[in-house]
Amino acid sequence: MPTDLVPLGARSDTGRSLISLASSGIGGSNGHAVLEQPPKPAYSEIRIKPGQPVVFIVGGLSPRATSEIATSLVDLLKYDPPLEVLSQAVMHARRARQMPFRTHFLYTPGTVITVPNPVLVPKAQPPVAFVFTGQGPQHLRMGQSLFATSEVFRNTILELDQVYETATGQSLIKTTGLFDSSLPSLLPAVWSVEHTLPALCMVQIALFDLLASVGVKPDVLVGHSAGETTMLYASGAGPKAMALEVAIARSKAMKMTEPLGAGMAALGCGYEEAAKIVARVTEKSDGVLEIGCHNSPEAIVISGSAHLVQRAIDVAQGEGFFARQVRTLTPSHSSLMEHCYDVYHEGVQKVFDRYPGPHAPAIPCYSTVAEHGRFIYEFTPEYMWNNVRRPVHFHQAISAMLRNTPDAAFVEISPHPALSSYVSSVAVSPNATICPMRRPAKNSPTPVELATFYSSVGALATLGVNSIDLTTLYGRASRDPAYDIPYPFTRRTFPLRVDGPREEPLVKGGYSLLLKMNAKTFPDLAEHVITGEPIVPAAAFIDMVCDTYLTLFLHGRLSVMEPVRLRSWPSFLPATCRCCKLARG
Repeated sequence: MPTDLVPLGARSDTGRSLISLASSGIGGSNGHAVLEQPPKPAYSEIRIKPGQPVVFIVGGLSPRATSEIATSLVDLLKYDPPLEVLSQAVMHARRARQMPFRTHFLYTPGTVITVPNPVLVPKAQPPVAFVFTGQGPQHLRMGQSLFATSEVFRNTILELDQVYETATGQSLIKTTGLFDSSLPSLLPAVWSVEHTLPALCMVQIALFDLLASVGVKPDVLVGHSAGETTMLYASGAGPKAMALEVAIARSKAMKMTEPLGAGMAALGCGYEEAAKIVARVTEKSDGVLEIGCHNSPEAIVISGSAHLVQRAIDVAQGEGFFARQVRTLTPSHSSLMEHCYDVYHEGVQKVFDRYPGPHAPAIPCYSTVAEHGRFIYEFTPEYMWNNVRRPVHFHQAISAMLRNTPDAAFVEISPHPALSSYVSSVAVSPNATICPMRRPAKNSPTPVELATFYSSVGALATLGVNSIDLTTLYGRASRDPAYDIPYPFTRRTFPLRVDGPREEPLVKGGYSLLLKMNAKTFPDLAEHVITGEPIVPAAAFIDMVCDTYLTLFLHGRLSVMEPVRLRSWPSFLPATCRCCKLARG
C-alpha cells in the first residue's frame, strides 16, 4: 500500500505517467485508485521470408468502412519495404473481433492482392466442430512448410518425435524424411501402416496445437477411424504422448495383416448398391470382402482381400459408379483384423497402464463406432479395438452432430481434405467446412500449405470465430505504430435546434415524455430501486422542469429574468418526490 505522497504526472525515476481515479456512489461508498503507465515494451518484429504469405483480417461497423480499411491496408503494403506488415496484421485482426462486418486477404510480397467483399458475421459465434481423418490423405510433403515457419507446429512435431524414438528406438523424421524438407524422402508410394498411423497422429496433433495457439478451439469433435486416436488428446482425455503411443501400438499390430494380401476401396454409391456389389463379387469366391465405412449416403468404403477389392472396383466402374483403391495394405474394419487382436489388445493395454485414470473427454465427442451417433464417454482399450474392427459410421455421427448443432462450422484436421465433401453431402443446409492444410502440387514453388492455413484462419474469422489472435504467428503488435489507419467514420452535422416558426413547439406533444417512461422505453430506469420499488429518480423531474423552462424561454414565452417557482411545476407531476422528498409549492 502506498505510504508516501507522489505528485501526479510523470514520475522522475521511471518517466511513466500516473493517473488518479475516484468514484463516489449512493450511500457514501467511495473508491480511489492510482494507476501507473505500463512500461513500453521492446518489439522485435519477425521478418517475412521470401514468398511467405501474411493473412490480414479486417473488420468494420459497415461494409463501406470495412472495405475502406482494407483498401488503406493494401495501399500501405505497396510501400517498399511495406510498413509494419506483421504488426499491422496482428493489430487489425484483434480489432476485427469486435466488428460485425469482416473480410480477409493474403499478402505475399510481389503478388496482386484481392480483397473479397465484406460479410456480416453471425451475432452468436457458431460452434466449431473438428473432424479428424483416418488413413488416406497422408503425403510426403505434409507439414513441411509449417514445420519450417511455425514454432508451435515444429515444437510439437519434435516433441512427438522424441516420444516415437523412445517407443521404437528410432526417429520417425530421420528414418522417413517426413516434415523436414532438408532430408531425403525414404518412403514408397504406398506407405506401411507402421509409418502411416504415427505420422498422421503427429501431424494432426501439431495442427491442433497450432490452431489452438491462434485461438481456434473446438466445441465438439468427431474422428474417422484412426482419427479417433488423435481425438484422445484433442478432447482432453489423455496427453499427446499417450495418443501417439496408442497410434504406435495400433500400427505394430495392424502391420501383421499386411502379408494377408488385403486392401480397401472407395465406392461412389449408396449402401444398398455397395452391398449388391459385395454379394456379387464374393459369390463362390474365396476370401473376405465387407463394407467397412459409411461415409455419406453416396460414399462407401469396402475392405477385405486384395483380389476381391480389385474385382469390386471393376464391377462398380462397369456399372457407372466411381471406384478407387485406398492407399493402404491393411483391411481395416473387416473380419480380417481378427488376425491381430491379441497383439493389438496387449500393446494398447500397456499404453493405458502407463497412463492410468479414467480417460473421459472434456469436449463432447461423437463416436463413429456406434451406429446411431452416440457420444464417447470414455476411451478404453476395448473401445480402441472396436474402432479398428467395426465399420465406421461417419455418416450417422455427422447427422447426429448436425441435429444438435445445425449451424456448426467444420474444421477438418488433416494434411489434405478428405472428409469435407462427405460433411457437405450430409448437411441439409450449407455448412462451412475448412481444411487448414492442402497437398502442394508436384514441384510447386509456392508454399501452398502456408497459404491454405492462413486463408483458413481468415475464413474462420469471417464465419464469426471471435477468439483469433495472430500473436503466436507474427509477434506482438506495436502499441505505438508508426502508421495507424484511422477508422472511416461517416461524419454528419445535426442542428442544435429545430428551425421553424417560433410558435412551433420544439418537442411535439408538449411535456408528455415523462408520462411515457417505462421499463421498455428506458430499461435503465428499472434498475433505480429504492426500498424494493422502482421509481423515477428526482433528477428526472428536475430535468423536466429545466427543459420546460428552457423551451418556454426559447419560444419567447418567458423572460430570462423571471424566476422559476415550484408552484409552476406541471400539474401532472407528483406532489412529492419519493426520492428526495421535494414537495411542490
